[in-house]
Amino acid sequence: MKICIPCVSNSAKAQVLDGNIGSAPYFAVYESSTGNYGFKDNANIIDRDARCNPAGAVLSLNVGAILCRDICDRTADMLLRSGIMVLMTARTKVEDVIKAYEEGEYFEREKQPDAAKRG
Repeated sequence: MKICIPCVSNSAKAQVLDGNIGSAPYFAVYESSTGNYGFKDNANIIDRDARCNPAGAVLSLNVGAILCRDICDRTADMLLRSGIMVLMTARTKVEDVIKAYEEGEYFEREKQPDAAKRG
């Protein structure tokens, strides 16, 4: 499976993850079947005060999952509804996040119920 990891640099595996997907300058794209990864520029990068579409940036990568430290509810819901798994880990560097995935040290975020269906 191809997995997207939002990050702040594309120079090496040990780059700190960016918790705000819309402002991540790069995405590491990891292919779990081969163990290979590469970096893609975030073409949708925005200023923190501007409106953005972080889910669109991830969808354009044709991945099966995103693996990150933190994600807003709206973005997580958009990705989940688009069929992209949202995986969470406390690890902070790309190389450690990949290792966490390989070792099963992450949790899967689930889709939130629609507001109209919440009691």
